[in-house]
Amino acid sequence: MSVTPRLLRRASQRVLSASIPTAKETVCPKCRLVTRQSLHTYRRRPTVVPGLGPGVQLVQKRGFLDLFKAEWKSTFEKKVENKPQNPGIAVLAALTLYVDEKAGMAPSTSELVKAFKTIVFDDELPIILKDDGVCYGLLRCLEALSKRGDIDLIKSSSLTRLLESLHHLEHTVSVSLAGALLGYIRRTREHDTELLRAGFEAVIATLANTYDFDKAMGFLKVGAETYGPELITVKAWWHVLRKIIDKDDEEALLKLTELEGARNPENLGDVGVLTGAMRFYMDRDDTASARKWWDQLKDSATSDTFKMIFGYAVGHPEDLAAKQWIEEMFEHTELVEPETPSKDETRLTAREEFEVMKLKWKWSQGETIHTIAGLIPPISPKTKIELINELVDFAVWRKDATAAQVLLVLAERWRVEPNRRTQILHIRVRLMLEDTEGAFEAWESLKYYRHAPDSDEETLELLQYMTSNIKTKADVIDSLYNETLKRKIPLDVETLCGLSRWQIFNKPFNIIIATLSREINNYHPGDRMKVIMHLGELMGMKEPQLGTGEMWNVYLAMRGLFPELPLSARKQIMELFFSRGASDVANVIFLHMRQTKHAKPDAEAYASAFRHCARLQDAQTLWSIHIQFKVDPEVTPTTELYNSLMYAYNSVNQPKNALDIFRTITNSKEGPNSDTLSLVMISCGLAKEMMASRSPLIWKNFLKLGFKPTSHNHAMRLSAWCLADKYDMAFKVLRELESKDGFRPNREIFMALYAEFQPSRRPEIEKWAQENIPEVWREIVTDPEEPLKQYEGQQDVWVKNAPDIFLG
Repeated sequence: MSVTPRLLRRASQRVLSASIPTAKETVCPKCRLVTRQSLHTYRRRPTVVPGLGPGVQLVQKRGFLDLFKAEWKSTFEKKVENKPQNPGIAVLAALTLYVDEKAGMAPSTSELVKAFKTIVFDDELPIILKDDGVCYGLLRCLEALSKRGDIDLIKSSSLTRLLESLHHLEHTVSVSLAGALLGYIRRTREHDTELLRAGFEAVIATLANTYDFDKAMGFLKVGAETYGPELITVKAWWHVLRKIIDKDDEEALLKLTELEGARNPENLGDVGVLTGAMRFYMDRDDTASARKWWDQLKDSATSDTFKMIFGYAVGHPEDLAAKQWIEEMFEHTELVEPETPSKDETRLTAREEFEVMKLKWKWSQGETIHTIAGLIPPISPKTKIELINELVDFAVWRKDATAAQVLLVLAERWRVEPNRRTQILHIRVRLMLEDTEGAFEAWESLKYYRHAPDSDEETLELLQYMTSNIKTKADVIDSLYNETLKRKIPLDVETLCGLSRWQIFNKPFNIIIATLSREINNYHPGDRMKVIMHLGELMGMKEPQLGTGEMWNVYLAMRGLFPELPLSARKQIMELFFSRGASDVANVIFLHMRQTKHAKPDAEAYASAFRHCARLQDAQTLWSIHIQFKVDPEVTPTTELYNSLMYAYNSVNQPKNALDIFRTITNSKEGPNSDTLSLVMISCGLAKEMMASRSPLIWKNFLKLGFKPTSHNHAMRLSAWCLADKYDMAFKVLRELESKDGFRPNREIFMALYAEFQPSRRPEIEKWAQENIPEVWREIVTDPEEPLKQYEGQQDVWVKNAPDIFLG
């Protein structure tokens, strides 16, 4: 194909994209285009045509990008405090590249040993290992050291720490790593019992995490038979049991309970089997099956078992069987106190715990807090703070802040000395009452209690609660976050997402970037994707809504911090800017997609961009993206994509470009479809002179190809005749539709014609509809939304002696 026409089109585009100077004015082609757009249908025709006198000057509209340029500099000039990645990961990456791809150089033995130690003794090892690539690198590192005969340089303490950190991983590479380590330990370090136990427990845990329960139970059995029952601790048995409950695998549960050694008191025992089986069926809401296990093993039940049954009954108030179960338990249970009383006088005895459960049950059955408060003193000669704590905790669970506050006030009135748990409950109650200042003061008061002033989990939980309200004071959030930095507490995904949301509305943007970059470096890919999704949700939230400039800043941060930003996320961000009317920003995001290697736009991304350009009637952005589409060798055009492009050109009143696309569709392998027929009819109607000459021929060709026109095809055909100002022809096609085409007019077809028909002649088609399609007319007239009302008051508009720029 000759390049001359393409060069001519590009040259003409460059000419038309610049302003055209005249003697006394500057007429912008974009404004000329907007003026032309407003004339092709009655619904969009102005009642008065604006004049272009010598004193009028049309100026090119400034885009959103023009407003952001100064803000970009001030935001990204400042250096960001970044948390460096563990240096050992780079060494593992080099080793993997050399082994798998035969590229680069192999790290030396000393480098591998140092990298292994650097990773294993990192404070954030559990987070680092969530990335299966790091586990794969460690596996390659151990293999390389083994082949060189230098694996003895890795000490048992390092291997033990690594194995213990594998227990929470859920990817298959962790299973391979644990299995390789156990194999090595059994061959060369079998005498080290602690290391051998850690190896077995890591393999069992990773197999259970990946839901391979048969193999996990096989290692439980092999470990006990080969090295003695004392090698496999109760921790491994309970881990498998918990994962079976999470997976809801009844067959695996029954196999585990029947496994030799399962009911050994040193493993699960009857208590463990009972607890696990009851929890399994309670999670299924199967009260009958849970109670069968209770009837078999109730003699071995403990206070924890009673609490579990009580929690189930309270959580299922409509389950009559659960209610009967707990009431029978209250009536027939005999308590056995331990032979040696507890040295901690504040701790509740078995009888006191049982009485507290009865109080909670009465409370859940409708008793008031005042009645419950009156029943507290008889439980114990001296009211214990743990008794109050239990009831306050129950009130928090019920989300009854008022009752919780009453109980805390009663504790102060009875002069019961509070403990650390009381202070934690104070924080929760304050947060329920949306008293962030009171919650912060309660958190600060924790330092006056013994042991650690606060645990990492409580600090993170409080920070997450505080940031959930964007109106929380800055000094409160700063104090909590600085505490996490001082104590080197890594933020989990949920806490980081809440903190970033609060910062967007309360902090300069460079601080948001610093916080994100400080925390996400050691996140595994799944957690990084959660942060990406959260930032995308912030950009699109309705209440409160971010401004376009703030959205652009968030996007720049995502683009800089997450090189792996996937195509789906980029496409949603582009659509979000289109939905806010910032088509120039959306166009830049589309260009960024083209510049990436892993997230280049596909056919769906192009089609989405074209549809949004059509909705905004933005010819400039449409042409820019169309040019990129022409030179993109990686996208495979489809008829749906071409249809979107036709729709866009019709929307900006450029029917000749749309007809060019139609010719491309007819020459494609996939060919046109029903939507193409509707679109080409509109293109012919907008081109006016082509409606009478080309549309009948195109319609006949579609019929020859075996297409059966749909209701939408007929509706668009009528609209096209009206767009071409051929109203008599449109009315004629409607009248002959049933006789010639065998298609009875329906509501969609009639309303399409009515919307585009001359307002002064609409009574004609109304009368025809009443006589010839009464069922359609009756449906329209009786519709509560009154679809005809929106067209009332319209008048015929005729443009005479108008300049060429107004003519379609």
